[in-house]
Amino acid sequence: LLDGVALVDPNAGTKGGLGQILERRINKLIDPVNGIVSRANDRIDDRNDTWARRIASIDKLIENKRARLERQFANLENNLAKLQTQQ
Repeated sequence: LLDGVALVDPNAGTKGGLGQILERRINKLIDPVNGIVSRANDRIDDRNDTWARRIASIDKLIENKRARLERQFANLENNLAKLQTQQ
């Protein structure tokens, strides 16, 4: 007894003893296919993949914008040089 609560049901029958009960519950946690920990890891992996795709997409947008701004700057420099030669 632990604080008046029985740790093991003496009438457990097919449930087994404390060791078997703990083993079944731990197996539910760590089962490589359907375990709680495995499912949580799968969800984390899915989120990481989603974030990685989003980061790659944003990187591509930034790269395109930088290339456009560099072209605009080069055009402005070219136009400024033309104006200076006309003076």
